[in-house]
Amino acid sequence: MPVLESDGLPLAPLKGPAPPGRAPPAPRPAPSAASSDSRLTAGAVWGFSGAMDSSSSTPGCMGQCTSFLRSHKGTVLALEIGLCIVILICYGASRTPGYTGVAIFEMVFSIVFFIIYMLGLNKQLAFVHWGWSDFVRTLIGALLFLITSIIVVIGHRDGPGIAAGVFGLLAGILFAYDAYITFPTLRKTHTAAPTESPEGV
Repeated sequence: MPVLESDGLPLAPLKGPAPPGRAPPAPRPAPSAASSDSRLTAGAVWGFSGAMDSSSSTPGCMGQCTSFLRSHKGTVLALEIGLCIVILICYGASRTPGYTGVAIFEMVFSIVFFIIYMLGLNKQLAFVHWGWSDFVRTLIGALLFLITSIIVVIGHRDGPGIAAGVFGLLAGILFAYDAYITFPTLRKTHTAAPTESPEGV
């Protein structure tokens, strides 16, 4: 095979025809657009399905709220919030001022404890004893609603004021019931841990 020289430097040999009896290598076929599109489509489908699986496995805020509302504690807290709102509306429609501060105070704290229990923050923030805090909240709410509602029912003469007093009595009973169902959980948390006897005794 001849080698060409240019200015004293050898150049690469020229490629001649293939020797007889040896077929030239077949050219590699280029990937078709249909196959690449099918691979892209399959990857997109798998990625979309994986995202759907991950999103469906993780419950959202609405799912947590619905599941907590179905529980006993969630139902009681929701009723407390609703009664406080009704009491505020009745006091707002009354001609004489009422004890709106009690309703606002208890409504705000009921919403706070509803969010804490719904999101499970009572298990993450362990430095606060949420059981005792909830018990004190419900016990104070029951006493305040019962006392102020009796005063309102006796002193008010208009319909909205008397209705606020009646709903306040119902709220006091509901808060007392909440304290009643919360107290057994406090006794469970204070059970003594089993101690091992010393060796040889």
